Amino acid sequence: MSVWELASLILLLALAVCGLGIIRGSAAQRLAGLEMAGIVTALLTLTMARLLNQPIYIPAALVLAVLSFPAAKIFSQFIEHENDADHR
Repeated sequence: MSVWELASLILLLALAVCGLGIIRGSAAQRLAGLEMAGIVTALLTLTMARLLNQPIYIPAALVLAVLSFPAAKIFSQFIEHENDADHR
Protein backbone atom coordinates (compact mmCIF):
# COMPACT_ATOMS: atom_id res chain seq x y z
CA MET A 1 0.00 0.00 0.00
CA SER A 2 1.44 3.33 -1.02
CA VAL A 3 1.43 6.51 0.99
CA TRP A 4 -1.21 8.00 -1.35
CA GLU A 5 -3.52 5.03 -0.85
CA LEU A 6 -3.17 5.32 2.91
CA ALA A 7 -3.81 9.07 2.78
CA SER A 8 -6.90 8.50 0.65
CA LEU A 9 -8.27 5.93 3.10
CA ILE A 10 -7.71 8.25 6.05
CA LEU A 11 -9.43 11.10 4.20
CA LEU A 12 -12.37 8.83 3.36
CA LEU A 13 -12.75 8.04 7.06
CA ALA A 14 -12.60 11.75 7.86
CA LEU A 15 -15.28 12.39 5.23
CA ALA A 16 -17.49 9.76 6.87
CA VAL A 17 -17.08 11.50 10.23
CA CYS A 18 -18.05 14.80 8.60
CA GLY A 19 -21.12 13.12 7.14
CA LEU A 20 -22.18 11.92 10.57
CA GLY A 21 -21.80 15.43 11.92
CA ILE A 22 -23.92 16.80 9.09
CA ILE A 23 -26.65 14.21 9.58
CA ARG A 24 -26.88 14.05 13.38
CA GLY A 25 -25.58 17.39 14.64
CA SER A 26 -27.09 20.66 15.64
CA ALA A 27 -27.17 23.56 13.21
CA ALA A 28 -23.68 24.71 14.20
CA GLN A 29 -22.30 21.17 13.98
CA ARG A 30 -23.88 20.70 10.55
CA LEU A 31 -22.25 23.89 9.32
CA ALA A 32 -18.86 22.86 10.73
CA GLY A 33 -19.26 19.41 9.17
CA LEU A 34 -20.06 20.97 5.81
CA GLU A 35 -17.01 23.23 5.95
CA MET A 36 -14.78 20.31 6.93
CA ALA A 37 -16.28 18.06 4.26
CA GLY A 38 -15.40 20.63 1.60
CA ILE A 39 -11.80 20.74 2.74
CA VAL A 40 -11.52 16.97 3.04
CA THR A 41 -13.09 16.45 -0.39
CA ALA A 42 -10.59 18.82 -1.99
CA LEU A 43 -7.71 17.03 -0.27
CA LEU A 44 -9.11 13.64 -1.28
CA THR A 45 -9.33 14.78 -4.88
CA LEU A 46 -5.70 15.89 -4.76
CA THR A 47 -4.51 12.60 -3.28
CA MET A 48 -6.50 10.61 -5.83
CA ALA A 49 -5.03 12.72 -8.66
CA ARG A 50 -1.57 11.88 -7.39
CA LEU A 51 -2.42 8.22 -6.79
CA LEU A 52 -3.91 7.70 -10.25
CA ASN A 53 -1.29 9.90 -11.92
CA GLN A 54 -4.03 12.06 -13.42
CA PRO A 55 -3.06 15.75 -13.08
CA ILE A 56 -6.31 16.75 -14.81
CA TYR A 57 -8.07 16.37 -11.43
CA ILE A 58 -5.97 19.07 -9.73
CA PRO A 59 -8.05 22.01 -11.06
CA ALA A 60 -11.19 20.23 -9.87
CA ALA A 61 -9.74 20.11 -6.36
CA LEU A 62 -8.95 23.81 -6.52
CA VAL A 63 -12.50 24.60 -7.65
CA LEU A 64 -13.87 22.51 -4.76
CA ALA A 65 -11.68 24.38 -2.30
CA VAL A 66 -12.75 27.78 -3.63
CA LEU A 67 -16.46 26.96 -3.74
CA SER A 68 -16.70 25.32 -0.32
CA PHE A 69 -16.93 28.63 1.55
CA PRO A 70 -19.76 30.15 -0.55
CA ALA A 71 -21.64 26.85 -0.34
CA ALA A 72 -21.38 26.89 3.45
CA LYS A 73 -22.56 30.51 3.50
CA ILE A 74 -25.65 29.59 1.46
CA PHE A 75 -26.26 26.59 3.72
CA SER A 76 -26.04 28.76 6.84
CA GLN A 77 -28.56 31.20 5.39
CA PHE A 78 -30.89 28.30 4.66
CA ILE A 79 -30.56 27.06 8.25
CA GLU A 80 -31.19 30.57 9.57
CA HIS A 81 -34.32 30.88 7.41
CA GLU A 82 -35.47 27.44 8.57
CA ASN A 83 -34.97 28.39 12.24
CA ASP A 84 -36.87 31.65 11.76
CA ALA A 85 -39.80 29.74 10.27
CA ASP A 86 -39.80 27.33 13.26
CA HIS A 87 -40.07 30.18 15.77
CA ARG A 88 -43.16 31.69 14.17
